[in-house]
Amino acid sequence: MEWGTIPPVDRIMEVYAEDPEAGAVILGEIGQFFFRNESKEHDYQLNVHKRIKLLDKKPVAELASVSIPYYHFNDSEWIISIDAQTITPDGRVHSLSRKDFYFEKRDAHWTHVNFTFPQLQEGAILEYRYSLRSNNVVQPRTWYFQHSIPTRFSQLSLHNSSYLSFATLFEGAEYMELKEKTKNEIHLVSGKTRFLFSDQFYLMENAPAIREEAYMTTIDDYRVRLRLQLSEIIQPGDFPKAFLPTWEQAAHDLIDSPFFGGLYLAKKSYRKLNRILLNNLDLATDPERRMRQIYQFLVTRIHWNGLNGVQPERELYDAFQTGKASTAELNFMLLALLHAQNIVAHPVLTSTRQHGRMTQQYPLMDQFNYVMVLVSIGGRTWLLDPTDPLRPPGMPGLQTLNKKAWVVNPEWPQWINLEVPPCRDRYTVELQLDASGALHGRMQARYSSYSALLERKLHRQAPKGHYWSQRLQRLHPEAMLDSVQFLNATDLDAAFEQQLSFYIPDAGQSFGNFLYLPLVVYANFSENPFKQKNRNFPVDFPYPFEEEWQITLDLPPNYEVVELPKSTNYSLPDHQGEITYECKQEGKKILLDCRFTMRSDFIEPALYPHLKQLFSHYLQQVHAKVVLKKNQ
Repeated sequence: MEWGTIPPVDRIMEVYAEDPEAGAVILGEIGQFFFRNESKEHDYQLNVHKRIKLLDKKPVAELASVSIPYYHFNDSEWIISIDAQTITPDGRVHSLSRKDFYFEKRDAHWTHVNFTFPQLQEGAILEYRYSLRSNNVVQPRTWYFQHSIPTRFSQLSLHNSSYLSFATLFEGAEYMELKEKTKNEIHLVSGKTRFLFSDQFYLMENAPAIREEAYMTTIDDYRVRLRLQLSEIIQPGDFPKAFLPTWEQAAHDLIDSPFFGGLYLAKKSYRKLNRILLNNLDLATDPERRMRQIYQFLVTRIHWNGLNGVQPERELYDAFQTGKASTAELNFMLLALLHAQNIVAHPVLTSTRQHGRMTQQYPLMDQFNYVMVLVSIGGRTWLLDPTDPLRPPGMPGLQTLNKKAWVVNPEWPQWINLEVPPCRDRYTVELQLDASGALHGRMQARYSSYSALLERKLHRQAPKGHYWSQRLQRLHPEAMLDSVQFLNATDLDAAFEQQLSFYIPDAGQSFGNFLYLPLVVYANFSENPFKQKNRNFPVDFPYPFEEEWQITLDLPPNYEVVELPKSTNYSLPDHQGEITYECKQEGKKILLDCRFTMRSDFIEPALYPHLKQLFSHYLQQVHAKVVLKKNQ
């Protein structure tokens, strides 16, 4: 791809054949890493060249401006050169001058180079290139092969003439099939997309666009990408020096650090905190009760300030005195107090769902942005995180449900699975149809696990339960809420129950003497969250879940049943999810039992069409109607 030289086929392109719906396509992008030795220091240069074709006017605003960040702190990175131009359909070239590039200092560490392409119009080609120099050879920039618009080809080459050796983390292509493997190259395919790579060269062709969809973590987790991590320094005439520690060494380093292990193991760090604890509580002799007392002491006195991290920014006593603390400060307070009370506890590091997935391949500390506490008492373990007073011990925050976590135990550092019990929502409904066709109803809703947590949050915001009016009106716009009662609102270890009564005039659709009446009055999903025909990456639910309805409808004497919804059953392969639906008549009663279950919280792309169909079946049953006839 030569600067300014546009092949005729690209100049006249009106539709990108691999994605006819696309409003723009990246015709090509090329990245080149050059690693070299500069006296005793090391640096690298990254050259980037990118070319985009505008196929219609819709994405013009989105693609008109470009912002390139670099880390200016301590002169770590800087832009050597930058060019940009628009080539209009008539072949004219509109180049940007130096004054068209705006260097914006965002904060004390980052600067962005911003520019806007001129003469934007349908059929135009946008092209830019830049060279960046960086001293950050520990973790060079990540290269992404996928973007929000389709990419015809993206290639990256590595040129290393330095004394440095790098570990490569190739991510996002786990679900591509192995087409061919030779001594020097590997060839992967997925439909019309292919990926070819060797030790120093990576090429992806026909990369589909990737956009935010339902049940994702951060979008960067799903883009095919290459990360480099410095692993060894090999000086001439010397033995290789490992740069990356082992997980065991990383755990020892953290525990030995005064800014990590020292903050909860050193007596001076927790002396004042422990004194406050003992002055306020009569601690139990039983270790589990004592652990719960300490947890409750912190969670009710200190409010989480919304900040995450793996190391406290302040002294623990100082943070306690303010009444507000970060994730790290709160959990280090907990670690310190548990340690002071001779309860075995270890820090647990993880990454929030929005921060991204973690790799177990190398001990990369920057992949973690959250710390919790693992407690072991009498052969039983709890994962503690006192950042929310509505969560009991053993229930991590929703944002932390990212499948894995790492226990910082120097004697036995290990990865653990963040397994959570499924959320069970059970709705027991008694409906009575009166002679005029109106419904009178009573419902008991029972929630467990994270469903109970979310419902308790709603209850705290609206203690009278007025939100149930809106919920009922999703399926029955005329529904009126009579009353709501709550059980176990403060007993966090028990299921949270809500009992409500309601009235729905004109509950069904009348056609002459026939009444078409839906039985389901409330469901968690009102539409299918999966809109795309296909999905090239997995569906990542935060937890497994189950929704169950048990509905009884009492009919008045002047109505008879003409037709019931058909009973049905639909399952995902390996029973990862299923829906069962049974509707029957017993005298003047109609009984409905329905259960929608997702046993797996991680669905691979190959099963996406089945998952989408499962939700379609679910919504069909939600809207299924009983056909009744009114006798004169």
